[in-house]
Amino acid sequence: MKRNHIIIITALVILIGIIGFAYATNPTTFEVPKQTTPDCMIASDQIFNLINNDRHLFNIPSAQFDSTLTHDAIEISRNIPYNQISKPWDKFDHFVISKKAWTQRYYSSPQYNFDIWTNTDMNFRNDVRNRDYNRVGVGVSSDSVNYYIVILWK
Repeated sequence: MKRNHIIIITALVILIGIIGFAYATNPTTFEVPKQTTPDCMIASDQIFNLINNDRHLFNIPSAQFDSTLTHDAIEISRNIPYNQISKPWDKFDHFVISKKAWTQRYYSSPQYNFDIWTNTDMNFRNDVRNRDYNRVGVGVSSDSVNYYIVILWK
C-alpha cells in the first residue's frame, strides 16, 4: 500500500515537472482565448463616453465613434500577447485591468480607472486631449480574469 502511494506521488511530481517545463518554454500554450462578450461591449461604451466627458472638460470637441477603428481595436485586443502586453503595439493606448477592479463598486469603477490612466499615462492623457484626434475606436476583449483594452485614434 505504501509503495503505491510512493509511485503515485512520484508520478505526480514528474507530471508537474513536465507541465512546468512546457509552460516555461512556451507560456502562450496555456493562454485562455480572449473573447469579446456583452460585458466587453459595455466597457467599450463606458470608455468611449469617459473619453468624450474628459474632452468636454477641456473644451475639446467630442471624438466620433469610428467602426473601422473599433473593429481593428477589438482584433488587436484579442491578440495582445499575455506575457508581452506592451509590445509590439506601443503606438496605441492599451491597458489590462482585472474584471474585479473594473466592476467593484467601492474599490474601483470605470471612472476611477479612467482617472488613473489619465493621471499616470501621459501618452493616453495627451491622446484624449489632442484636438487633432477626432475619431476613436475602443476595443475590449477578455479572458476569465482580465479586460484587454485598446484605443485607436485618428
